[in-house]
Amino acid sequence: RFNLLREHSEGYARLLYLLDRLASLEFEPAATAEQVAQSKQVLIEDVIRLIGFSNLCPNRIIAMTLDIYERRLSEAEPCPLAEPLVDLLRRFPRQRLTKVVVFQLLSHGPAPPVGNVKPIPPPAAPSRPSQFLAIASLISLGLVDLEVVWSYLEPTDAEIKKTADELQSKYEEELAGVTKVDLAGGSTGKDTEAFHKAYQAFNRLGHQKFRLAAALISVNDWTSAHRVLLHLQSLCKPCLNHFIRSALCDLLKWIIQPLMRPSQLRLPHQAKPSIETTFGCVRRFSLGLTATEGEARGLRQITEASQLLQPLKQVLDHLEYFLYTDLHLLGSLWKVLGMTLKRSEKASNGNGSGNAIPTAHLDDGLVAIVYRNMLPAASLVPHNAHLSDQMWSLMSQLSVFQRFLIYSCWETMYDNFLLKYVFDKTKVATKQILKRVVANADRKDLIAHQSHFHVCKLCHSNPIPAIEVMLRDVEIGFNVNMIQPYVECTNRCSEMTADVMGYILSRMCARPVTETRVFLDQADATLSPWLTNLAEFVGRFFKKHPSTDLVGLLSIITKRINSEAPESRPGGMPGKNYKGESLIRVVLEQLFEYMGGYVSVKDMNAEQLMCLAGGTRLKTESVAYGKREDQSRKEKARKALFDAIVDLGLVSVLWYSLSQQRLYFLSQEFSEAYSDGGGLKLL
Repeated sequence: RFNLLREHSEGYARLLYLLDRLASLEFEPAATAEQVAQSKQVLIEDVIRLIGFSNLCPNRIIAMTLDIYERRLSEAEPCPLAEPLVDLLRRFPRQRLTKVVVFQLLSHGPAPPVGNVKPIPPPAAPSRPSQFLAIASLISLGLVDLEVVWSYLEPTDAEIKKTADELQSKYEEELAGVTKVDLAGGSTGKDTEAFHKAYQAFNRLGHQKFRLAAALISVNDWTSAHRVLLHLQSLCKPCLNHFIRSALCDLLKWIIQPLMRPSQLRLPHQAKPSIETTFGCVRRFSLGLTATEGEARGLRQITEASQLLQPLKQVLDHLEYFLYTDLHLLGSLWKVLGMTLKRSEKASNGNGSGNAIPTAHLDDGLVAIVYRNMLPAASLVPHNAHLSDQMWSLMSQLSVFQRFLIYSCWETMYDNFLLKYVFDKTKVATKQILKRVVANADRKDLIAHQSHFHVCKLCHSNPIPAIEVMLRDVEIGFNVNMIQPYVECTNRCSEMTADVMGYILSRMCARPVTETRVFLDQADATLSPWLTNLAEFVGRFFKKHPSTDLVGLLSIITKRINSEAPESRPGGMPGKNYKGESLIRVVLEQLFEYMGGYVSVKDMNAEQLMCLAGGTRLKTESVAYGKREDQSRKEKARKALFDAIVDLGLVSVLWYSLSQQRLYFLSQEFSEAYSDGGGLKLL
């Protein structure tokens, strides 16, 4: 039974002939399915008889069959020539098959040397991708026990956890050094590339456990792959490894491929391109569609948009936001979600009346995928303008409520691994660029003169940290003359960046009044500098970008103005204390001034006031001497502001609230309540 190959050469020669026939069931002319099944059954019976007649080792026969099966499985998709070998392996007990698989995966080296001979290093455990692909397919068919095989694989769980902990500690050290200035100039001898080296080393690890996990994903055995990935997540982040991450990316591309086919352009004589794999790996996702014990163990391809959420969530729960390494997949996901929204919008238009286009709505589950996976993945992609346009093609169809909700949740994701690092790096880079911004930059200074290019380049991937740094400088007000140069830095920003800017400006206008952040300076009854600077920046920015949505900002301003509208109470006393929140109307005034073309004369001298009587042309030349204003942009900005106010119905609301506040300020009740608070300088 436990014989060597050379002791029964005739028996093994016959075996090789039968296995070759079994793995090459191709007939010319083509045979019927019944004839192929009969031939396969006869060959399998001949192999079984040969084992008993020639006293061949069953383990060696299984090993030879596995080698041929591995080769056939890697040849083509689908692989019909590998199916007869699976039927042969079914004739052997599951326990024996598992032992042979374990024996092939163990590292086997020569005998230890005798005497004073230099010891031979232990051999590395085999980690051939095609071998693990064959083993994973047998696991999915129930022929091999996953638990037993996993217990023999290298390395141990303790070693994997130790490697992950070392990577995390180096990441924390790298993160702590981002915002620190090295005064020693690198003379401390500290390895500045320690984290990047450890990250790349973990990315390239070809451990047997990682290989098997990737192989289970490659054969679409999602039931087993899900168990393995959950176990690895308790030890490390398995998606940081290239083999597991690329397998998950390819699986996700295979799932959404039917939805992508209608949008793929091709010539009449060309086949449609496949997006199944980006890294040239062997994938056999169709094997997971074969029912095992009455139930399919794999995920299925999506043919309708309504089926998108569940499989997308299952894969992205393990892939997280590390799909940024596969831009093909990331762009395809944005396209699929965009097509989904367009179809639902088109369907709703057909049921309605008139030409009004309703605002598209994204399912709550897909909203979570956008801010947990897709937007953080875009944050890790270095400066991709095309990806920014793809993101905006989806976000522009959503309502302002959903967009701002997604932006706010996206901001909370910056506390996670790698995202915090790029967040701090973006803030540091933005500070370095804004230090060089001047009003009239010299063309020879490539940083100052091209500051708008560098800032907008950073905003393609991470607009939130870059904009926060800019607006922090505006609020501080160290130089009010820098507001216009800062606005000019957004000259080339994308529509996505402009919309995020609108969100952050709306959030700043919605912040509550605190002791350190008041609207009115109590000492001299003047507006706080941060409020006037912010209002001027808002007016200049929306004049520069008139296509940016104003709905969110105007809604916040109107709500805060209405919050202090006086309420009549018995006895004539005011219902609540005046907090000054209605002074947010300064932002609205600046919008009227810059977008609406309303010219404030409070800061003009006598000559400028005299020039106002000369018409529009003379007014433009006198107020903005040496600058030619873009009249088309001016008209576009005025129309955008007018349409936003009219569509939201804010005219009557603002008129009523402001008139009520004016009557309240001039009333006897207000003067009696605040008789000890000083004069009426504000009015």
